[in-house]
Amino acid sequence: MDIFDKLGDTITTTGKEVANFAKDVAEMGKLNVQLKETELSRSKLYYKLGKKCYELLKDDPEEEIADVIEAIEKCDAEIARYEEEIAIAKGNRKCRNCGATYPQESSFCPNCGKENPNLK
Repeated sequence: MDIFDKLGDTITTTGKEVANFAKDVAEMGKLNVQLKETELSRSKLYYKLGKKCYELLKDDPEEEIADVIEAIEKCDAEIARYEEEIAIAKGNRKCRNCGATYPQESSFCPNCGKENPNLK
């Protein structure tokens, strides 16, 4: 019977160790999720701050950030160009006045009423 007692003790000890390990792994996973969520929140706040700073400084940038402002403006122009190319590929066009997408054969933008310059 002694062997069964030792086996039972070993199984009980191993079970407790496995339970503790699982608890530690679950806690570590929870902490990693919380860390990633907090990092994402911080990144969103940095983005908001950067966007507000850009809006405030774009018309009269300080020398240290003028190159960044210029790079952002170039990206904005590229984004607009890509969006227009995608709209055209889909048989639509992007209004240069309000940014709405509408069928290429339409005479006017249904959102703002601006005339389609390609149909003149």
